[in-house]
Amino acid sequence: PKLPTALVAVTVASSTRERIRMPDSKPLSLVERGGLGAAAGIFTTFFTHPFDVIRVQMQVGVSGGTIETTTKLARQGFGALYAGISAAWLRQVTYGSGRLGIYAYLLYADKSA
Repeated sequence: PKLPTALVAVTVASSTRERIRMPDSKPLSLVERGGLGAAAGIFTTFFTHPFDVIRVQMQVGVSGGTIETTTKLARQGFGALYAGISAAWLRQVTYGSGRLGIYAYLLYADKSA
């Protein structure tokens, strides 16, 4: 359901990992990979969360269409678009770090086999 967020998180984590690792250094540990995964998830959530808020408002029937829902949230203030972001960040720290950390670990293990 959140493919764009996951895709951006994988891309950010991969590019960040390659930039901070020196060419002749050893691979990043599982904890470091998990940390990068969590950071990437938090980064992407900051930009995608407002769209999720609009989507949820439309699904529960609070407003009509996209424009009407966005206008209503804009009248409530900028903070309305980020309502509940702390829960989304907590999810990314737990789920994103594990998912991307283990993915990177398995990818490296497959490449070295």
